[in-house]
Amino acid sequence: MRTSAKIFWVESWLVLFDCFCRYFFFSSAERSKRARLPRIFYDHKPPETNLSVNIICGHHFALGYSEDRTSSLWSAEHLTRTGLLHAAQLPPDRTRFYPDERVPVTSRAQLDDYRQVPFMPAPLVPHEDMPDLASRIESYALTNAIPQDPRFHALSWKSIEDSFRKDVMENEEAYIITGVAYMAALNALGWDQIHVPTHIWKGMYLPRQKKGKAIACRNQIPAECRWLDWDELKNVIGVNPFPGFESTEERDKAENAAEKDLKDAAVAATGVATAETSSASQEVSSAVSAPSPQVVQAE
Repeated sequence: MRTSAKIFWVESWLVLFDCFCRYFFFSSAERSKRARLPRIFYDHKPPETNLSVNIICGHHFALGYSEDRTSSLWSAEHLTRTGLLHAAQLPPDRTRFYPDERVPVTSRAQLDDYRQVPFMPAPLVPHEDMPDLASRIESYALTNAIPQDPRFHALSWKSIEDSFRKDVMENEEAYIITGVAYMAALNALGWDQIHVPTHIWKGMYLPRQKKGKAIACRNQIPAECRWLDWDELKNVIGVNPFPGFESTEERDKAENAAEKDLKDAAVAATGVATAETSSASQEVSSAVSAPSPQVVQAE
């Protein structure tokens, strides 16, 4: 009995110690990721959608995951030229997609869902964007995967991703949002019912140049892609990729208006001061030019 009791207490302490270690290290890692999270979004604001999402944090990207669709609706990155140079130096990896234990098992995609179907798990955040091995491994979580036509991925989407990376290299940094749209009757894969998007889109904002672009493609071959403005993304697809841009634009307008008011006030004050100075000068001039008073001597 004593031996059994000792074993019981030893096992209990080991379980508690394991739980403590898992909580401490996981919490530290999660806090570190969440500390980076605002920097991933332009002006610290995530995309706005009509559907509710849970934000999943990575070291260098974030995902807006929909448990109803068993898929992420969008991904967010803040890419820099330095980060892409680091990514290019990483060795080729043979990592495969894996289930993400950060989401409930009832809404968690599995690799079996992609067996014997005409779609492949394709990343929202490209593996090639990740600047270190830890982030690259994170990008293989199935929360970062969407069902994509493999021919469309190889023939069209990869070249679009390459062109966006080229823009980052030329402009030093960019905020990038990649997402999906469901514009027709929903099709779902596997036991876990991963919804297949009809369209895939990507938007970019270049903060130094204060300009951006977006493109949307049908998830099929032959590829049908077209460039969009952000109003079309909001009105047609139901996503505002960069709400921070609007708030920044409003702040810029307010600051410009305030600056104009200050300039107008300064000009008005200068005009008043000039008028007063001119009036004073005229009074002095009149006083100087006035005839001198006659001195009358007393008899």
